[in-house]
Amino acid sequence: NIGFDEIELPRITVDITHIIMLNLAQSVALDYYYQQSSELLERSATYSKQLEATGKIKLTRNKMRSFIGQTMNIKNKIAEELFIFDTSTLAWNTEELSEIDKKINEELNIVERHYGLQHNLAVVKENLDLFKDILQHKHSSLLEWIIIILILFEVIPIIKDLL
Repeated sequence: NIGFDEIELPRITVDITHIIMLNLAQSVALDYYYQQSSELLERSATYSKQLEATGKIKLTRNKMRSFIGQTMNIKNKIAEELFIFDTSTLAWNTEELSEIDKKINEELNIVERHYGLQHNLAVVKENLDLFKDILQHKHSSLLEWIIIILILFEVIPIIKDLL
């Protein structure tokens, strides 16, 4: 019997303990990464509010790259360290272990919390893509103005010579 804050078992074995600890470890890791993703989401929201209020983003290219790197690192660590959708090989061995694994997984809402974490990271990625596009457009516009000015420097002497 697995409840909100207790697990009742007729007997305890090393394998059962392993299954319980694996699920608890996954839960703790999910909490940690969810906190990390929430911080990234808050930073992203700060830039979104700046964009809404001023029409500009106070974000340099280096800060943008750093932000992208942080997001990528969190996604990579999640992929490396969390095995949300993989059933432990121990749970495959017996029906009892499989049932315990399934019930603990459901009680801790592992899959739903993982989807919430992925959703946060997807929103951050979407915002970063938009910010990157805005910064790229700003950079392209600057380059266009530089080219226009350079062309004018070339054309002005020619026009003077013609007059």
